[in-house]
Amino acid sequence: MSELYATCTPNSLPVEGRTPDGYQVNVLDERMEIADTFELPALEVFDAERAEVPLATAGYVPQGPWSAAGSGHMCQVARVDEL
Repeated sequence: MSELYATCTPNSLPVEGRTPDGYQVNVLDERMEIADTFELPALEVFDAERAEVPLATAGYVPQGPWSAAGSGHMCQVARVDEL
């Protein structure tokens, strides 16, 4: 099974605790190269459940909780077809 990570980072710097330009979710492969990208333009504050919707639609499932990482969040994911 491939080692994959999802990152959810703001598209701009927060203003008064909100990110006006939304978030982006990237799936990184074992070489830490972007394998998939999903835009969440309406997301103003990190929300794990909303970040997981495009992941699930594309066939990814989280393998643990999201944790803070730099200006965003990350978690390990797996392809559903590899479980």
